[in-house]
Amino acid sequence: MKYLLLLFISIQLVSCKTKKQPVEKISLSDTIVKLSPPEIIQQHLNIIDSLRANDEPLETENERLKQTLIHYKHQFFLMKDTLNFDWLYIVKSKDQNLCLISWDTRMGGSMIEYATMALFKDSNNQLKSRLLIDSTDKHLSNSYMHYDTIYTVNQKDEIFYLAQGFGQGSSSLPWQEIKALEIKNNKLIDLRIFPDYSPDIFGDFTPGFQNKLFVEFDLHKFGDNDKVPEIRLQDKGKTILVPLPTHEEGFSGKYQRLIFKDGNYHVKQYK
Repeated sequence: MKYLLLLFISIQLVSCKTKKQPVEKISLSDTIVKLSPPEIIQQHLNIIDSLRANDEPLETENERLKQTLIHYKHQFFLMKDTLNFDWLYIVKSKDQNLCLISWDTRMGGSMIEYATMALFKDSNNQLKSRLLIDSTDKHLSNSYMHYDTIYTVNQKDEIFYLAQGFGQGSSSLPWQEIKALEIKNNKLIDLRIFPDYSPDIFGDFTPGFQNKLFVEFDLHKFGDNDKVPEIRLQDKGKTILVPLPTHEEGFSGKYQRLIFKDGNYHVKQYK
């Protein structure tokens, strides 16, 4: 009986010592891990990649990504340029007034549908945004190009930009273009300074000007070790050498030279 009494007293003492303490309330916001802008963008891209065959949700997620890019637009001028197929293509102009951000929307097939968000600074140094689209077809809502380089060209007291882009009509049809842009009246505008023609070995063209140069080749017309020639810029962007395809979209071995004069580029002799 004595031992039972001692056991009962011990149990009571332990119970008092282990009496429940008040539960500390933890806010839900305290448990959420804050993600950095690159991590948030990566989440969008992961979702886009997982929705390849589902058109409507895929379009919605791409729209969300666009809004995220606009929300964090100041961050991109602090990032290094990158050419990353699995993430973003980010390229900035030398004067840091223009930034182009491209990505694979996963909405195309062998013809990759790239989208491009342009961020630019107006005359008050305020950042604005604009989505670039393919100007050759009013039904297209994206650029279909990723941009790797921005050339800054000085024209008297004004500056315009030449963006060099790449894409593909299919796995055997590589595309390339030079797109002309200008920041004017606090807007990013397409600059129509290129002769309106389709480059080929005969140099056919029609009067007028357009805002880009476009070249397409067919890899079936190239040998295994042949490289696809690229549009080349010289003289700080004042001279452009355009590789000339044949009518069968092989390489003719010739370049057409465009010279900037009196506010536009003009066709010169073959090289």
